[in-house]
Amino acid sequence: MRAGRGKRAGCVARIGLDKRIGSKFLHAGPGYGGSCFPKDTLALVKTGQDYSAPQRIVETAVSINDLRKHAMARKIIAACGGSVRGKTIALLGLTFKPNTDDMREAPALSIAAALQDAGAEVRGYDPQGMEMARPLMPSLAFVDNAYDCLAGADAVAIVTEWDEFRALDLARVKHLLKTPIFIDLRNVYPPEDVKRQGSATPASGDRMRRFRLKRRRSVAGNTVQRPAVPARPLRACGQHKGRSQCISKSACWSPAAQAFLARICVNACWSKARK
Repeated sequence: MRAGRGKRAGCVARIGLDKRIGSKFLHAGPGYGGSCFPKDTLALVKTGQDYSAPQRIVETAVSINDLRKHAMARKIIAACGGSVRGKTIALLGLTFKPNTDDMREAPALSIAAALQDAGAEVRGYDPQGMEMARPLMPSLAFVDNAYDCLAGADAVAIVTEWDEFRALDLARVKHLLKTPIFIDLRNVYPPEDVKRQGSATPASGDRMRRFRLKRRRSVAGNTVQRPAVPARPLRACGQHKGRSQCISKSACWSPAAQAFLARICVNACWSKARK
């Protein structure tokens, strides 16, 4: 979820007010890595299996984290029109977190491999992790600075939120890119700032939010589609007088929206009539 946007994001941000938890790691991203958390979670899973006490929550967290890294590669491919074959993708940040050269279990490893498997040429730059990354990513094209990484690329993705990447000249970024596709996997930049420069900016939380809205509409549709509800005229509805836009007056709604609201309206009237 994008920090500061929506009720769910606000709830997650407020969890960090508890100093025992903190807000530093409550941000959307491409998955966790490093030497500690992946090792510890796998150790918990193995211990649970050894004692016939499976740790389902931990197992699920490990599985979702692996899926998350590959999902970020699919997000980049989708932002490029569904295919990256023959295209150049720039990755800013290779280490699993900023201010370290640690490449262990870094999301960039899975993302770069998935993009290369899809036919892309991948460039990478990291302020401190280049030497550690070279033996792990032999087919990656390494460059000396962020702007050289962007030059002529078809898209750029921020994978690690280094402070250096928080101060990019977005106008220069747009000028250097072959196509203005800016994928912010760490939600470093407000989308309005990037769009103001004319770049497309899918972020780490965007698809998650759309998925949840889609599911909520589906669940709501199931609750109102009851075969016993009669198709009563909407003008006879007396349930929605207090609403600013009743379905009977909302000709500007799309046909799908009108049908959805009609089912809600009819169901509400029918439930009250039966009482």
